[in-house]
Amino acid sequence: MYDEATDSGSTDWYNCYPSHIIIDTQNGSIIDSNYIDSSNNALPKFQSIAGSQGQSIITNPRFYFTDTGYLQRELSTGELAIIDTKTDFEGVVTQRDTAKLTFKYFPEDFRFFDNTDGTLGALSISQSNNWDNREIKYLMYDKNLKLLRSIDLSNYFTDTITLLGLYRADQDYIITVTTFDDFSTRNANYTYQLFDKYGNLVDKLIYYLRDGIDNGIEYGWLYPLTDVVNKRLLLTQSRQNKITESTFYEIFASNGDSIQRIKRIEVDGISDHFRTQFATMMKDGDILLYIEQFAKNDPGAPRWYNWTMFDGQEMNIINSTKDEQANSRKLKLYPNPTSGTITINGLEGEANVSIRNINSQILIKSKTISNQIDISVLRAGMYIIEIENGNLREWHKVVKSE
Repeated sequence: MYDEATDSGSTDWYNCYPSHIIIDTQNGSIIDSNYIDSSNNALPKFQSIAGSQGQSIITNPRFYFTDTGYLQRELSTGELAIIDTKTDFEGVVTQRDTAKLTFKYFPEDFRFFDNTDGTLGALSISQSNNWDNREIKYLMYDKNLKLLRSIDLSNYFTDTITLLGLYRADQDYIITVTTFDDFSTRNANYTYQLFDKYGNLVDKLIYYLRDGIDNGIEYGWLYPLTDVVNKRLLLTQSRQNKITESTFYEIFASNGDSIQRIKRIEVDGISDHFRTQFATMMKDGDILLYIEQFAKNDPGAPRWYNWTMFDGQEMNIINSTKDEQANSRKLKLYPNPTSGTITINGLEGEANVSIRNINSQILIKSKTISNQIDISVLRAGMYIIEIENGNLREWHKVVKSE
């Protein structure tokens, strides 16, 4: 991709032409390359800069290299559609396809992203009356923009909302975030939810900013990622409470209806701040961060960027505390997710059972002498089941499906 900027050197990224370079990853040599003739005024110009964080939004269309040329995929707000424009290697348009979008309420957000199996995933969000009415849909298209699947996720977003959006797509998972500012308690919470590419809820994590504890933070950044080893959400935080203190990194995981910190690292020195711009996990559990470094007191100073890899075992990702707890449990609950009845394997004798939602509200409390629990009356979502008798006390996270 390259851009024909103005004489001043500035650009609005609307005067772009597709191009490509193919490099041999074994020796770094260039195998093939192609550039469109930008002096040909008859050729179309495109908007460029694909979305960071693995997704594309209104201002971030995406280009693809194909066997016959190039394909630009964009979201058009004017047409309310995903538009594919195909060109040959000379830059001449050969085909244009459109997939119309429908919204139940006022369009709030729409983002699409590539799945590893070649399908296109998308999250469609619409709302009205300050989020009193809301519709959140997960869509899946084939490579020709034929709709394969449409799943309503609205039942997973029942809390009071200030803002809602797709945070990022990550390795065939999508991460959403909702924020709620509670002015009565002067607290704010960030609710992250992890869905797989079929629209199933996998995990949920809530991070709170609390009045009297988190006030006056100089710099603070939250960035979620998918734990592909343990199939859960992780939340990274880079934070500097005061200029006189150093930056520290933290990684959190969900633990029932709360969160637990699984690692904290302090950075030497206090002059610079370090912000996590991107994070992802390798298949072996190592975490890759893209970090921005800057000095608060010198806005004109250069900013430095680096890729940093953290060892998954040292970061308590592999053989984590959560895994050790899971391995020590005596009970197994299945099926999970379930639409109705859960079987408890390993329960001996009578037990007290309580079921809470993510906000710790007790919804069901009873005694059981059987090995089954009926949760068919509950709405779709994630719940914490506590099982207690004289011999044990365990918490299990379960997902209620429709």
